[in-house]
Parts: sequence; C-alpha cells; structure tokens
Amino acid sequence: MLFVVGVILPNDNDPNPGRIRPIYWNAAGAMYAYLYSNLAKLGIEVVGESQLVGYPTQFPSVTMIDWTTGAPNSRYWILKMMLENSGAGDKFVTTFSTSRFAFPFLSKKKN
Repeated sequence: MLFVVGVILPNDNDPNPGRIRPIYWNAAGAMYAYLYSNLAKLGIEVVGESQLVGYPTQFPSVTMIDWTTGAPNSRYWILKMMLENSGAGDKFVTTFSTSRFAFPFLSKKKN
C-alpha cells in the first residue's frame, strides 16, 4: 500500500510564484516530522520526501533546497536530523506531555 502525503502551495505552477515565506518551510518540515514519527509508530518502514530542488514551474514549494541561493530550508534540515539520529531497530518510548509533541526513542546509533 502506498500513501502520498505532503504540502504544496496553490500557486506552485505559476511561472512567477514570488518569495515563499519562511513560516511555510517551517510548517512543512514540522508536518513531515510529525507524519514520520507517527507512521513509524504504526510500523511503516519507508517514508519519502520530495523534492531536492524545485523551481518556478517545477513545484518550488516542495523543494528542500532554495533554487536561488542553494541554501537548505527547514524541510531539508528536519530530514537530515531524522536520518542522522534515528534508524532501524530504534525503540520508541512513551511520553506523557499533553501540550507538546515529542518523539522519544532509544537509538542504536552512536552520536
């Protein structure tokens, strides 16, 4: 079974979409982290993220790299953080916070 989930701005195919505000990238990255953690708890083993570089007319609001500067955005940094700090065999632990989202786990990776 395959599920495709994500965010995309409504004017993404516009040849001149304008500057995408940083809050969008932060929200998109947070959504990905939230989905990844909850899908992992359900036993989903693979979650993808698209795309490395998008630019006007090629879905710029789903990019991980700014097409004008080459700088990574929040979507990139969150994916990098998850790849470097979690992996196969990690054990999830319970948290009791009701006012904050947390994804605690015990990792086999050595940092």
